[in-house]
Amino acid sequence: MNPSERSSGDDRCARAGGNSRREFLGRTIRGGALLAATTVLGNELRASANQSESPANDSLGNPSSDARVTTADLMVDKLVEWGVSVVFGLPGDKIAQILDALRRRHDKIRFVLVRHEEGAAFMASGYAKFTGKLGVCVSTAGPGAVHLLNGLYDAKFDGAPVLAITGAPPRALIGTRFTQGVDTISLYDDVTNGVYNELITGPNHLLSVADVARRAALARRGVAHLSFLSTCKRSRLPMTTNLLASMSNTAPRQVGCRK
Repeated sequence: MNPSERSSGDDRCARAGGNSRREFLGRTIRGGALLAATTVLGNELRASANQSESPANDSLGNPSSDARVTTADLMVDKLVEWGVSVVFGLPGDKIAQILDALRRRHDKIRFVLVRHEEGAAFMASGYAKFTGKLGVCVSTAGPGAVHLLNGLYDAKFDGAPVLAITGAPPRALIGTRFTQGVDTISLYDDVTNGVYNELITGPNHLLSVADVARRAALARRGVAHLSFLSTCKRSRLPMTTNLLASMSNTAPRQVGCRK
C-alpha cells in the first residue's frame, strides 16, 4: 500500500471515528434532555396532584372544615371536647363510621384495639377507676354489645363512670330476626339503671343527648350507654360550624334513664 492510500484510509477512519463520537454525544445529549424533560414533567404532575389532593386531605384531617358532618363525626368530636384521650374497643361493621372518625382524629384521641369486647369494657372501667375520668368503650351490634356486659357490670358495682357506645342494626331490619338484631337498649336496662341508656336516631338527636349521657355517668358514677342505628351514623347535619358549636353546648336540664 502506497503512502497516499494509507493516508486516505486513515482519513476515512478518523472521519468514521468522529462521526461515531458525534453520534454517541448526540444520543447522550438527546437522552439527557429526554430524561430532564421527563423529570420536570413528572415533578409538575406530582405537584399538581398534591395540590388537588390537599383540600381533600385537609378535610380529612380537619373534619370541622366541612359543615355537613356526620353523626359519627359529632360523637367523636364530643369525646375530644370532653377531654377523652383514649377509647377501647374492637372494630365491627355497625360501628365502622365511628372508627373511621376516630382514625381521622388520631392526633387528638387514641383508639386501643382489644382482642375481645369484654376486655374493652374492663379496660374502660379500670381507666375510670384509676383516673377518675370518663372511660369509653365501643363495640358493634349484637354479640359485640353482649360481650361488653361483664366489664360494664364491673364499672357499675365499683362506681366507675363509663360510656359504652354500641352499634345497632338498620331500622329496616329491626324485628326481622337479623343476626345482630339484639335489643341492646333492653339488654342494658339493668347495667345502666339510674344513669342513662338511649338509642340514637340521628345527628340532631345526638346533639341533644350526648352531654346528658356524659354528665349522668360522671355525676352518678355508673354506666351510660348510647346505641347508634347503623344508618344514622352516616346521616349529615347541614349546618355551619358555628351553629354546630352553639348547639353542642345546649342540653336538656333533666337527666334520666330511658324506660
